[in-house]
Amino acid sequence: MKSVVHYRAGDAAAVAHIEDRPEAPAPRAGEIQVRVSVSPVHRGDLVATETGLPDGSAGRRLGTEAAGVVTAVGPSVPALHAGDRVAVFPAPGAWSEHITVPAEAAVAVPDSLGDETASVLLVNTLTSRDVLRAVDELRAAAAAPSDSPLLVSGAASAVGKLIVQQARDRGWPVVAVVRSDRSASTVRTN
Repeated sequence: MKSVVHYRAGDAAAVAHIEDRPEAPAPRAGEIQVRVSVSPVHRGDLVATETGLPDGSAGRRLGTEAAGVVTAVGPSVPALHAGDRVAVFPAPGAWSEHITVPAEAAVAVPDSLGDETASVLLVNTLTSRDVLRAVDELRAAAAAPSDSPLLVSGAASAVGKLIVQQARDRGWPVVAVVRSDRSASTVRTN
């Protein structure tokens, strides 16, 4: 099975490479095995190569999130089945052809949702929630009036759209900053 791995700390471009690794283990109770379709790259994945590895480490497989198809299901996994499309996070080693992860880290996704979108579905939701939690804390610390608008830069991005919608759900006024009329139309309709 091919995986992206690194054996020493450094810039990902210099230390990460593709190699054949042992197949993902068969799923145990509460686990699933997934054939990875898409595993995106984000800053956290790249930072992982900059950190040291434990002494005697056999290297670290990279990647933390993915979309794919369930290929095997361990005992005690009632909600997912072989053939289901899923988004998975956290999924250490997701830059591999197959991964075995706890079933609780996976969510079934409909066929109408593309793999690229599904692969960032879970981490983007967590990111937007964390941003809004920080905004709540800052508003409270500043004793900001409840009608103070929230300025969202990059509002047409996946995370930006989530932040805009969640802020609107809270009743906050939102100023959504985008770069084009096309982007503005996607923020208005979502």
